Amino acid sequence: MKNQGIVDQIRKTFANNSRVHHDESKMPDWYVKKMKELGDKYRNIRWLPLDVPKIEFDDFDEFLKFWEDECIDVVRTQPCAAEPWDKDNHPLGKYSNYYKPQFKGLHFYTKNPDTFETDETGIFARKYLTHPMFKRIIEQLHEYLPFHIINHAKIWESVKAVYPHRDQTFFWNCPTEFRVMLNDENPTPTLYVADIEHGDINYIDLRALETNAFCWSNGSQIHGSDFLGSRKHLICIDGILHPKKLEDLIDRSVSKYKDKINYNLNI
Repeated sequence: MKNQGIVDQIRKTFANNSRVHHDESKMPDWYVKKMKELGDKYRNIRWLPLDVPKIEFDDFDEFLKFWEDECIDVVRTQPCAAEPWDKDNHPLGKYSNYYKPQFKGLHFYTKNPDTFETDETGIFARKYLTHPMFKRIIEQLHEYLPFHIINHAKIWESVKAVYPHRDQTFFWNCPTEFRVMLNDENPTPTLYVADIEHGDINYIDLRALETNAFCWSNGSQIHGSDFLGSRKHLICIDGILHPKKLEDLIDRSVSKYKDKINYNLNI
């Protein structure tokens, strides 16, 4: 399958690394226990559409104009737990995101705007700028997605192929990564996940579905994207998951979409 070679190279690197859940020592024991239980319950999920309404702008053309004026190139500035290599030792060498941006990006929501410049470690170049047009999007994210706290929400547009990787979030085996596909002009799906243990690749195909929101596990999957020359804009959300809301949403989404996805999901 396309991308299988690079997927196998990267996933074996991650499979050999110990996986530490960020700040697990600061979390209540009951929370850690529950998230690990959900990891066992949902381990077979590769990716999953979410049983929520579509999350959309009232005026997408207004957003595009704002985006063209304000987005920045997203380049890596230092290693992190997800990609623990400096620019000289990264397995992708000169093709890593230290050298060439894979995305344009913009943060449009942050929990603490006054401390945005200091509350992260500067792993990627970033910019925060909000606008009244984001008010409805932010309300929908809080209403529909299973977070106790949303720390940040940003929009990324890929400008080249994105090699398989993990994000700088939690490594639970239950769904941890929540995304919204605002638009996708590509003729076929380009975003994919690959199972770290088994190596199977599954493209995220939202065509003909009633939702544009989806998820996967940062613990069991790596993800990447092909680039076909057309545009797509993704909302990426990070925060602290609410275990009960998460379980309710995933159970509901499995029930609705289990037979409409492009792999066999046995739960």
